[in-house]
Amino acid sequence: MEKILHRYRRLIMFFLCSGVVGGMFYLYQDDFYKWSCEEESNSASCFLYAKKLLSEGQKEFAKNYFQRSCTAGYTASCAYLK
Repeated sequence: MEKILHRYRRLIMFFLCSGVVGGMFYLYQDDFYKWSCEEESNSASCFLYAKKLLSEGQKEFAKNYFQRSCTAGYTASCAYLK
């Protein structure tokens, strides 16, 4: 009986930690994309952050991030610049 409870404790801890990490990523997703684009030069992050800015109506900032992404070789963002 004690082994079964020990197994469930591990499962509960796993789901709890996964939920916390997932929640943190959801809350700070935009900050992560912006950091990844600016500091790591991740072209896909620049593209995703630009799409987020575009949906919020910040076209000039979005164009800047689309340009960064296109320059880094992410071809899907080049279509948004035209």
